[in-house]
Amino acid sequence: LASMRRGAWGAAAAVAAAALLQQIAARDTANATDPRIRIVGRGLANDAGGWVFDWPNSFLVSTHGAETVTASVSSNGWARLRVVAYSSTGGFTDGRWGPSAVVNVAPGTGEYVLVAGLGDDKLGGPLAAPAAEDVTILVSKMNEADYNEHHETDARVTLHSFSLPGGGEIVPVADVPGLPRSDRRIEFIGDSITAAYGVAGLAPCTARPWQQEAGRSHAALTCAALSAQCHVQAWSGRGLVMNYESEEPGTHMPEIERRVWGSVLDSPEWDFSSWVPHAVWVNLGTNDQCCGRKWPLPSFEPTLAALLLNITKRYAVAGHGPVPIFAAFGPVASSYGPQVQAAVKAANANGALAVAVDQTAIFPGGPGRVGCSGHPSTAGQFAMAQQAAASIGNATGWAVGPIDGDNPVGALLRWST
Repeated sequence: LASMRRGAWGAAAAVAAAALLQQIAARDTANATDPRIRIVGRGLANDAGGWVFDWPNSFLVSTHGAETVTASVSSNGWARLRVVAYSSTGGFTDGRWGPSAVVNVAPGTGEYVLVAGLGDDKLGGPLAAPAAEDVTILVSKMNEADYNEHHETDARVTLHSFSLPGGGEIVPVADVPGLPRSDRRIEFIGDSITAAYGVAGLAPCTARPWQQEAGRSHAALTCAALSAQCHVQAWSGRGLVMNYESEEPGTHMPEIERRVWGSVLDSPEWDFSSWVPHAVWVNLGTNDQCCGRKWPLPSFEPTLAALLLNITKRYAVAGHGPVPIFAAFGPVASSYGPQVQAAVKAANANGALAVAVDQTAIFPGGPGRVGCSGHPSTAGQFAMAQQAAASIGNATGWAVGPIDGDNPVGALLRWST
């Protein structure tokens, strides 16, 4: 009898194992760099087809007949991903994005469920969405290269692959109807203001990692209004020639913003020819003039002028004029404004096409514009985006669309397509 039971148990286990192997074999898996996947942001492919990054990046994954979407991710630190779903055949067929969820990535390697139960009218656990045959998933890193670190700490994230363990197939994003596409490109270089540090709160409060969201920054909102792709190189506490705290070599933004990986001191330099922006927005100086320092710093103005000229030269394209550069100052501090204006004048005298933008009136120009730790709130970032979009739109001839500062999903849509 015992032998029969063991035999029956063994047969059942074999059937279950066979079913599991069949399910695993049937799952569609795509490396992050698979041509069916869309990536926007700085990074590099590894030998296994994964994508290694630390600046905010976005991925678009389109599926047909899937119930669950997972991602294999490795991270050297904590990271936060926002996941949003769009369907052209299901319940949200009007071209709008559905609800969103946040996935927290822990140090190490794991497989994370991005969307579960699409066929059961569920999205991201408790978030409900109508069942759909065709669904596109937008996955975006919410936090900056290395959240508020005063010393370089390798914070790279590797997105190895996307999988559909419940069946279905991954289809090319290019074949999905209704997804807006744009060849417009804008680059932002800045500090905590551009990184949306403390955006998800209202003063008085102290900024925490979970209160940062790249999709609520004026960078993402500006790109949304202008239907443009975004690259954002921003790091809290960093300055042009002096930081909020650390003054170690290689820790200032003119060095950091050139890297593929901002958090890696010996990172290779980004291939600037691979993604040439139509406009560049720079806001650096808040950390330089902080902390009771005697101002102005003699090296600030020439260093900014040199950065503006370097940007002009790196993006020089035969047959086209210099890329428009917007050197902003404010809204948290205003004392570096005269130096920004002087640097713009000096750079333009040597071939740049730059303009100084005064954003100091945003504080305290409206109710609720100050978030945590004295940084712009959602309303403050919204006001900054209004000014930035108008300035860039005027220079490029692009029409300025609506800006929804309360809905980061709307910004991520344009930011990632």
